[in-house]
Amino acid sequence: MAKVTDKVFEHADRTRRFLMGRRTMVGPHWLATSLVCALMLSGCETIVPSAKPACSTTELSAANSAAVQSLRRQLGDKEQHITKLQSRLNAVEQSAEDSAIVQTLRHQLSEQDEHITKLQSRLNALKLIEQDRQKRQTFRQRRATITPPQ
Repeated sequence: MAKVTDKVFEHADRTRRFLMGRRTMVGPHWLATSLVCALMLSGCETIVPSAKPACSTTELSAANSAAVQSLRRQLGDKEQHITKLQSRLNAVEQSAEDSAIVQTLRHQLSEQDEHITKLQSRLNALKLIEQDRQKRQTFRQRRATITPPQ
């Protein structure tokens, strides 16, 4: 166990020095070595590399392309949903604008109704004045015709 651990640390140190020369601390070798070190320190007696990888590159690329297609479909669905929501928002904003216009028109209509009411009351007052004037005029005319000549 001690020999394996020493070899692992020696390999890790060699890899680290190699990567330091490249001015990078991230790489597949450094990661693999770190994982092996972690396994060794956790108490694993033997580390046997697998004979073949769990997945072939064609299986990975097929899985990746399927995942990409799935994400594209989801993105398309989200874009359609966003478009629907934007159209609803536009409709709500338009109805809000229409509502504001309707309120303004109702206010103007009520003001005009008040003005019409005032004008009607003035017209009625003028009609009464005109009727009174006509009554006085007819009364004067009658009085002038009824009075005996002197």
